[in-house]
This record gives sequence, structure tokens and C-alpha cells, in this order.
Amino acid sequence: GCCSNLHFRCLLLAARCSLWCSIVAKADTTTQAVLEVYYAPTCGHCLDFIRTAVAQVLNAKLPGERVKVSVLPLPFEVLPVSRCRDHVSCYGNLAPLCAMEAAQPHPTPADSPHLLSAVAYTVCTLEEAVSLSDLRTTVVRDCAARAGLQSEVLEACARGPEVFDIMYGADYSSTAPAAVDRLTAAGFRMDRPYAMPLVLLNGDWLQCSGGGCTAVRTPEGTSALPRPESLLALVCARLSPLPPACAKLPSLTPLHKTRPTPACEDCAEISNFRWKQPSRTHWETFCLLAASFVLLGAALVARVKFGAFNQCGLKREGYRSGLDGSIKSNIGLVDGAG
Repeated sequence: GCCSNLHFRCLLLAARCSLWCSIVAKADTTTQAVLEVYYAPTCGHCLDFIRTAVAQVLNAKLPGERVKVSVLPLPFEVLPVSRCRDHVSCYGNLAPLCAMEAAQPHPTPADSPHLLSAVAYTVCTLEEAVSLSDLRTTVVRDCAARAGLQSEVLEACARGPEVFDIMYGADYSSTAPAAVDRLTAAGFRMDRPYAMPLVLLNGDWLQCSGGGCTAVRTPEGTSALPRPESLLALVCARLSPLPPACAKLPSLTPLHKTRPTPACEDCAEISNFRWKQPSRTHWETFCLLAASFVLLGAALVARVKFGAFNQCGLKREGYRSGLDGSIKSNIGLVDGAG
């Protein structure tokens, strides 16, 4: 009786293990792809890549629960909020963040209509930034109309404090800055220029241009792909089982440039630059200085007034104050070999 009972328990345990293993195996074969694309605001190569390769991925309507996408700017130098609203070169380049707000959190499901509209807006802004020496004052309204977005809402966001809230918010901080942190931790040198855009697929840094990608970047150099592949093909290769949208892959879009340029025209030194929220405005600084003078005057008066008490044996306490400084790192666009 004991042996038969033990045998039964062994069989039950084996059945449970078999069921658990089949569940794990099924979960392992249902894979996901996370695509991250980070661009510079006047980068012609970024424009080519987003409007061809990224658009191809989004238009494929891949299942959003298995494919996530981020298309965001790397941090760049901006004017203070009080001045940015009056300079289209500032608020015009920040406006894509407002367009992307509806697609939060990032990365966004690839089949999100909000993401598709936001990327269309980004492409429109990049086209103008690349082709013109200065953005037109109507760029936000014009690109909003082209992308099917509400121009009044978008312009109010870009020319007000809302876009700065997005810049300093947790959602953005978890994307581009976090990606640079991951690359730094993996051993990549951040003190040299790299060709834009910055493209990550499931954490792998791809070397891409135009309509496709040619290699995987490593801290030691680049590892060439067996052959150039479209971004859509690389995304589909990460998915198992393949969704229907991956069944018939289009041919690779020929690699091209926006205009004849020197090698690595769109390179950037990828550093751990952050958009940092200013601690205070000019008006706040003025008020702080005024308050400091008032307190200093009061302290001098108090010292004179109560000096006699110190002669009676009362001990005065000394106070020290200090100011904390902050160091900002920069990201610079350069022309040169990447």
C-alpha cells in the first residue's frame, strides 16, 4: 500500500512538472520586440530612417502587445521656458514631445494610432529643420494639420510650461537618458561621436541608415549582419511565432541620404546629458537676493542691538551657510567621421 501510494505521488508530481514545463516553453516561444529610436532635431539621416524604416514598421500593424516602439529626441540644449516660447527654433524642436504625449507611456504599442500620428508630426518637423536654415513660425500649426493633430492644443503645449513638464517627467527620463545609461553600463565609450539615429532593438545597438540596418554595435566595434536588412525584417526576426504582418516582408528600401554630405554629417557625442529643470527663474533669483539683503541688514541690526548682552556673558552661536552648485554635461553635434 505504501509503495503504491508513493508511486501515485511520483506520477502526480511528474504530471505537474510536465504541465509547468509546457507552459514555460510556450511562454518562451511567444517573444516580444522593443524598438527604440532616438534622433537629433536637425539630423538628415534621422529623417530618412524614421520616414522610411520606422514608418514601414508602424504601417505593418504589428500586434501592439508584442511590439513596442519609442521615437523620441535625444536631449539637446534649449532656452529657459520664459524665452523658449518666443523662439520657434526652441519650441518648434520641442513640439514633437507634445505630439508624443498621447502615446505615453513609452515604449508604445506599435499599432497605436497615437504613435502613428506623433511620428508623422515628427517627420514633418524634421523635414523642415533639415531643409530650412530656420523653422517657420507656422511649423507647429502646419505639421499638426498634416499629422491630423489639434494645432491649438499642440502649440499651447510647445510654447508653454507643459512641454518642460514632459521633458523633466518620469516617462521621458525612462527612455533616452536611460538608454544612454544602459550603453554606458555595457562598456560603450560615450566620449566619441556616433552616427545618428540611435537605434536599439531589444537592447542591441544597431547601425542603421536610410531604410535598413547593416550591423550591430558592440563596445569593441561593429559586428556586421549577414546581409543588410530592413528594420521591419529585424523586428520580425525577434518574434516567435511570426505574426501575419511578417509573412510577406517587403524588399529593403535602398539606403540613401537626404542630400550629398561629408561622411558622418549627422554625428553626435552621446553623453549622459540630461534635460535639467532650472532651480529658479530670473525673477525668483532677484527675489532671493533681495531677501538675502534684508536678512543681512536685520542681522547687522540685531548684532548692534544685542551686543550689550554678549558683554554680560551670553554666548553667541555662529552660523555658516553654503550654496550647492550643479555641473551640467553637454551633447554636441559635430561634423566628422563616426
